[in-house]
Amino acid sequence: MDCSIGCGKRRTFCWSDEARQLVADHRRRIEKIGNNRGSDKEQILSKLVQISGNPRDACLRFLRRHGVAEKRSYREWTTREQQRLVEYPHS
Repeated sequence: MDCSIGCGKRRTFCWSDEARQLVADHRRRIEKIGNNRGSDKEQILSKLVQISGNPRDACLRFLRRHGVAEKRSYREWTTREQQRLVEYPHS
């Protein structure tokens, strides 16, 4: 198998002091107010992407690592969703 393209070292991202400070300030604000709305997370995520220049998914992992964002919890499929999947036409 040829690993000259696409294999090798894992990508790493650099985080400026400004980006770290933005996340730390946001986390303190969340802890003080006790409210972490989804719209707040989207705003901080967009600002972090802009400041750092890193991809959105890397910024989201950075927020999770610093306790600002959480992974979505698993949700069971409803009976209706399961039925739609069974009835979905296959090609």
